Amino acid sequence: MSVRVRIFVRSFSLFGALLRGRRVTPKRVVLQEACQDQVYSLNERREPTHAFETALRALRCYAVGSNEDELVELSLRLNMFIKKNSKRGAFRGTVLLPNPLGTVKRIVVIAEEELMDSARQAGADVVGGKELIQQLQEGSIKFDICLSSESMYDSLQPLQRTLKNKMPHPRRGTVTNDLVAAIERLKQEHEYNTDKEGNLNTVVGKLSFSDRSIGDNIKTLVQSLMAYRVPKGALIQSATLSSSEGPGYRIEFSPFLRNLQPESA
Repeated sequence: MSVRVRIFVRSFSLFGALLRGRRVTPKRVVLQEACQDQVYSLNERREPTHAFETALRALRCYAVGSNEDELVELSLRLNMFIKKNSKRGAFRGTVLLPNPLGTVKRIVVIAEEELMDSARQAGADVVGGKELIQQLQEGSIKFDICLSSESMYDSLQPLQRTLKNKMPHPRRGTVTNDLVAAIERLKQEHEYNTDKEGNLNTVVGKLSFSDRSIGDNIKTLVQSLMAYRVPKGALIQSATLSSSEGPGYRIEFSPFLRNLQPESA
């Protein structure tokens, strides 16, 4: 059969199919669809989950040759839905880790003269009275935590915009007359916070810590987070472990949720 005849027959069969109302699909379209069904999309691949010990071992291998003791960071994705269409706002908290990180916190204390000596002996870095208010407003003092006695609290109100999250507040335990106990507690406390989407990133140890020490720190952190549990579903949706200069590994988090007692918010 000649080329012209084959083209005519093919055109005639297509025309007849159209007249009968049949849908005609070109061969190239059929081949493309068949190929697309067999393509494996990497974007749809589920991220693998690793055991906690395996992730730590990989992070330590990645840090071989580093001169620094890298920090171990935990990233959690929390369920922020209190009700079906209602989400909890971003929150912050503190926890006493059983294995502290050894970070140095610079503490400023504003108090009366009779309380200054005890604050210095407890380890406060800068201690003073109302003369420190002007220096704090100018930003000439660098610090991590600001403490105030109860009688000095009202004098600090003009500093609210300047200090922001570092502003002393009775609910945070940074306005008290028992400055010695407050300084000892705040030097050991570890602070964490979330954003409005429920992402929490915090340091839980160093690579030089043992697996058990880092695991105990994580369990203590999770116990503190149980105060924000949700009515339905799991509070912690995913967890990723990483180091300062290393990659992140998604870890199996269920072992850290066993035998936890829910706390009151």
